[in-house]
Amino acid sequence: MVAIAAALVLGAGAAALAPPSPGLSPGRGTNATSAPSNPSSGVLGADAAALVPPLPPLGRDRNATTLPAPPSNPSSGDCGPRADFVDGPDGAAVADGLLFRRRLPEFVEDARTAVAALDFRANEWCVYFGTCDDGDAPRTRTSKTYLPCPSQRRLLAPRWLAGAAQSMLPGDLGASDGNALCRLAREVTAAIADVVLPSLGEARRSCVVQELFANVQDRGAWTNPHVHDDDFYGAIFYVDAPEGTRFCYDDSLGTPARERWETYDPALVGPLAETRHHVEPQTGDLILAPVGWLRHWVPPVDADGRTAVVFNVVCL
Repeated sequence: MVAIAAALVLGAGAAALAPPSPGLSPGRGTNATSAPSNPSSGVLGADAAALVPPLPPLGRDRNATTLPAPPSNPSSGDCGPRADFVDGPDGAAVADGLLFRRRLPEFVEDARTAVAALDFRANEWCVYFGTCDDGDAPRTRTSKTYLPCPSQRRLLAPRWLAGAAQSMLPGDLGASDGNALCRLAREVTAAIADVVLPSLGEARRSCVVQELFANVQDRGAWTNPHVHDDDFYGAIFYVDAPEGTRFCYDDSLGTPARERWETYDPALVGPLAETRHHVEPQTGDLILAPVGWLRHWVPPVDADGRTAVVFNVVCL
């Protein structure tokens, strides 16, 4: 899940299956910043500092070992019944009152070209994609994470975005905000601010895609169940969705992720008609989901070339 887990997968806060993710960008998810090496007398010394408990690491892996999850290699039968999309506001469709879909086929060709220009060499999200370490012929290939728009470079100055990508898009893609992935990212943030949040009874917020990555999965590949601990909403744009493509999810009942959202932002958490559900995206679909608490995964795919771009979003 190439993935929109800008996914919509992806990344890429994995559930119980995920050990700490390798390959995170330097400084991300760490507490590396320290006090000046020659502090004044007003700065607490080492003995006093030792009294302060260490903060948990920021980023996607916090709470990663505490979330119970479906099997790491779920079959198609683990996805529950299909949730059908019904007509919603402003041309969007809604499933389960929580997932939103916009059909954007006009972006497909440009997105394919953009994905082909991304760097897949690191394939760094193996903790989420169970088949990216298959030797010389991995069934899952995942790009680096990127900020989608060159104008977003300013987001890297403060360190308040724990999940922000540290790289700009390569080559011509990084030359202007007119690139296809930046335009898609703006579709994502506009849909969340103008459609999703009002539909859920929330006030409009300012949203930004803090990272995107692309994911390509071939026959037999899957994505482990996970949540995104440092994201607000997520979006997946399906560049190529072979017949039978599924996005599976469950209600995450009893997990720290859901409990945290129920405490601090309950409007974005809702009951599901079934414990588990799935939707069946098509090429050109943009699927938006509350990935901060909604556990989601991809069962083994039935054909080569499932390609998606995942957009992970924060809103204030």
